Amino acid sequence: MSTIANTTTTASVETIAPEIRRRQEALLAQARRLRARFGPPERRLAALHADLPPVDDSFWIEVLEAT
Repeated sequence: MSTIANTTTTASVETIAPEIRRRQEALLAQARRLRARFGPPERRLAALHADLPPVDDSFWIEVLEAT
């Protein structure tokens, strides 16, 4: 099923408008370049979350309550 323009009709890749298909191919190419340059996004997201404090860490809550 296609979600282009909020439709629910079944559409093959060949029936997509040429301009939309070109944009899709450009976006996919950019995504491949970014993945090659920076690695998989899920790995970067995991690294970002690795720096978060543990769930049971109440340090900042105590700091806010003290001020």
